[in-house]
Amino acid sequence: MDPLTPPPVRRIALDREPRVVPPRPLPAAPAGPATPAWPAGPGDTTRGDAGQGVHLNGNGSSPTHSIEVTERMRIESVSLAYADNWVVREVSLPVRQGEVLALIGASGSGKTTLLRSLNRLTEVTAGAGRSGRITLDGREIHELDVTELRRRVSMVFQQPNPFPMSIFENVAYALREHGRRRARRSRLQAEVLDALRRAGLYEEVADDLDRSA
Repeated sequence: MDPLTPPPVRRIALDREPRVVPPRPLPAAPAGPATPAWPAGPGDTTRGDAGQGVHLNGNGSSPTHSIEVTERMRIESVSLAYADNWVVREVSLPVRQGEVLALIGASGSGKTTLLRSLNRLTEVTAGAGRSGRITLDGREIHELDVTELRRRVSMVFQQPNPFPMSIFENVAYALREHGRRRARRSRLQAEVLDALRRAGLYEEVADDLDRSA
């Protein structure tokens, strides 16, 4: 297929009209730089002037309510490379409070590399380089302590990557990282077990918490 030709559209027949769920208002956003006015594009229902987002009703003719939209991260003319191999070229993208973004592209097109750069995971790979700016709440991420950055910008990988420690310690790791002092096991027991129950894993691992993950 010609790479410039868009993929075919798949149409799925439904036996009834889909139910449209109205959007929920965003929670109050923390103080930070407001999103500048962006030129509206086709189908763009969240961009408004002076950082105000506007949701349109079902036929797109009139607004139903407005919510404040705050920009949290910004990617500006970012290019990423491994040694002499450029993986990402000149990408710019705003990331706003409460929105969900999806990066879609062919395998090897640089999606994961771009995501890993948002909390500086890319730089742990030998030979990796970056140009351009990535900011969090208006600050360049390389000006932030890397541990603090990763507390605020986290990643969920496609495949689980447990640390070389026990199941209990894998779950407790984040709790300890967010605490000011290294909490003892007895203080974290209830939270670890609750996390395992909420993840649907407790019954499977309840008797093996000290086994290597």
